[in-house]
Amino acid sequence: MILRVVAGAAAVSLALGMAGTSAAGSRERPRSLAVVASGESVRASQGSWCYFGPHSGMCADYAYPLRIRRSLRVEPGQRLRFQTHDATIESLSATLLRVRGRRIRERGELDAIQRAAKNPRAWRATIPGGARNANRIDVFARYEDGRGDSSWWAGIRLGE
Repeated sequence: MILRVVAGAAAVSLALGMAGTSAAGSRERPRSLAVVASGESVRASQGSWCYFGPHSGMCADYAYPLRIRRSLRVEPGQRLRFQTHDATIESLSATLLRVRGRRIRERGELDAIQRAAKNPRAWRATIPGGARNANRIDVFARYEDGRGDSSWWAGIRLGE
């Protein structure tokens, strides 16, 4: 089923001339996301997404749980930066998860999520003080003007 949806989205994209492209350039949506803490960075794994242009759009669904490449060491109370590479994101939320096999459990929302003051492509958040046993961060973004949404997962190793 998921392969059919992704293949269908690719066919729609080709038929519509890369419908998911940015008005400012030819890059497809969504763009990559990196999570940065204490000078270290991990690239997040792309999850399901949709993006709609003025006359067309496209979506892709991915199988969950998402695979991650590597994990970032973080501590409760620590500040994180989400580098989205996309100024058209209107809102961003992030949830801590505990993933074991196919079992996914929420462990709370990140605190104080806000766009970085001098960089419209970056967002800041704080790991909550009571966070326990989380090993993923689920990041969810909504694009301006209802143009769609996107999700990513990043791996973390939570210290105490």
